[in-house]
Amino acid sequence: MYRPLIILVAIMLIFYAVVPAVSAGSQTWYFTTENASAPIYIGTPTVNYHKIMKKGVEGGNDKITLAPGERVWFYADELAACDVTFPAGKWNVAYWVNATNSTDSNKTITTRLHGINSTGFRLSGSTGYKSGIYKTQTPGSLEETIESLDAPSFTITGGGRFAVEILWTSGANGNLEIYCNPPDKHASNMTSPSSDPGYPTSPAIEPIPEFTTIAIPIAIVLGLMFLFRPKKRKR
Repeated sequence: MYRPLIILVAIMLIFYAVVPAVSAGSQTWYFTTENASAPIYIGTPTVNYHKIMKKGVEGGNDKITLAPGERVWFYADELAACDVTFPAGKWNVAYWVNATNSTDSNKTITTRLHGINSTGFRLSGSTGYKSGIYKTQTPGSLEETIESLDAPSFTITGGGRFAVEILWTSGANGNLEIYCNPPDKHASNMTSPSSDPGYPTSPAIEPIPEFTTIAIPIAIVLGLMFLFRPKKRKR
C-alpha cells in the first residue's frame, strides 16, 4: 500500500537534490565603498577607485569623491561560476551624486557597463554606453542620475565579472560626490535586464551535484522503505 507513495517521494527527493537552483530574471546590485579584489580592470585608462556592488545588500551612508577626470568602477560581488551569456537588453543604473561646484556648467557624467575576464582585461564587445550632461544644481543638494544602458549580448567568462564605470568629466571645476545610500533616498544601484540568465551561474552549464547532495535523499528513502516495509504474518 505504501510502496507507490515511497517511490513518488524518492523521485521527488532525488530530483530536487540533483537539479541545481538557478534563478533567472532581473537582479539588483547596490553600490558600496568596499574595495574590490582581483580580478579588477588592469588596462588603460587608469581606474582611480575599484569598489564592490553587493547583490541583495544595500550600501551604507558613504560617499566616493571623484576629482575632475577621475573614475570609479563598481564590480559585481560574485565571480562568474562558468561562462554566463547575457542576451541584449537594458541595464538600469540609478545613483545619487552631488557636484560640489554649482556654478560650473561643464558637468558631464559618463556611465558605462563592462565585462572583464579572469585576468582583469575588458571583454571585447561587452560595453553598453551612455553619457549624460549634469546640470547646474543648488549647492549641497543631491541629484539622481538614471541611465539605461542598451547593451548588446555579451558573455562573462568563468572567473570574470561585470562592472559599472562612472567617469567625471575632466573639464569640471569641482569634485563629484557619489553617495551609496543617502538618508531618505533609495540606495544607488544597478539592475540587470530581465533576460539575465541567473548570474553568477547559467542554466546552460549546470554544476555537478556533490556526493552528499545525492546520498542524503537516497538514505532518507531507504529509511522510509525500511520503516514501512510489509510485516510478515505469523503462521
